[in-house]
Amino acid sequence: MKILFVAQNIDHHKVPFVQELIRRFGEKNVCYATPIRIEQKRIKMGFPVYENSSWLLEITSSTQKKFEVLFDKADIVLCNIRDYYQLMEKRLKQNKVTFYFSERWFKAGLGKARLLHPRIMNIVYHFHKLSSYPSFFYLAQGQYAADDFKFIRLCPGRILNFGYFTSVEKNYSQNKTLPSDKINILWCGRMMKCKRVDILIKAFSNIYKIKPQVHLTIVGEGEEQKSIDKLIKKLLPAKSITRLNLLPSQQVRELMNQADIYVFPSNGFEGWGAVVNEAMSESCVIVGSNKAGAIRTMIEHNKNGLVFPSGNSKELEKQLLYLIDNQSERERLQLAAYESITTEWSPQNVCDRFLQISYAILNNSSTQIYNSGAMKLL
Repeated sequence: MKILFVAQNIDHHKVPFVQELIRRFGEKNVCYATPIRIEQKRIKMGFPVYENSSWLLEITSSTQKKFEVLFDKADIVLCNIRDYYQLMEKRLKQNKVTFYFSERWFKAGLGKARLLHPRIMNIVYHFHKLSSYPSFFYLAQGQYAADDFKFIRLCPGRILNFGYFTSVEKNYSQNKTLPSDKINILWCGRMMKCKRVDILIKAFSNIYKIKPQVHLTIVGEGEEQKSIDKLIKKLLPAKSITRLNLLPSQQVRELMNQADIYVFPSNGFEGWGAVVNEAMSESCVIVGSNKAGAIRTMIEHNKNGLVFPSGNSKELEKQLLYLIDNQSERERLQLAAYESITTEWSPQNVCDRFLQISYAILNNSSTQIYNSGAMKLL
């Protein structure tokens, strides 16, 4: 089987899934095509570089024809560049299986008002044409993405649960950065307004006054860095927090492995949030905002994590206090998070599910229906 995976960039949160496809079919039969081979900001963040990978094709003027041939001839195409709707329709006219995947189209802020923009209206028009073909399927990167497609009535009965799929291997370290005698709460990422790190700092400042056995670690840089550091200085005693700048992804995973609780307070601008996958893989309890894609999709409140209303620092504080005061609950939710990420969201298991469904579509046969996790019918 020949498979083409097309994405806006070369993203280490997408590569593990593609590498699983390669493991099954070989590098000659799987191609990852992108117009942006590598982004400098990702190199700075310590993400893997795939420059010399034989399975990677950079879409340029000189490779455009080769790319279009691959797009047409592949048995299966997964594409998240919506401007390639003409290439997708060409395949669909030949009844060739084509998957489009994306985060939500109507994120917080403008939301569905984006539909008033002429360019978005044009895209929706063309996607309605694509949706009319029975061999066109949508892989929704989050429940909110599925909701957006349902709102504009695209792909009825052909929307499947998808996401980002990071390595689930644990990352132990001999060098213990976080204090071993504390309950460790962690946040890592780019400091942007939508990440709402301020919510976490405010909640933690109240907690620390009555629970000095906790410790907060914040890792990252970004446009909000100055305001975040100012808030930390104002609200938190120096001994209560470890503040680190940008770290390579491997070191971030090692910190997650040492932490007890990972807080993900992002608002509705966060389409997914692959750090949630990573923190679950390191057996952290996830406490996340209900507006973030990864939380809405992977976390069930009090089953494999805790969910709080977006922007509500008091509710976040309440849930953190609950975990601090209940060691058995922390341990239960840590185990549940690890089990759910390894059984339903690991690259290996997602690839198995994807191929099972793909073969069924290609052969016009029945297949297993998943009731939870990746490839669930939404």
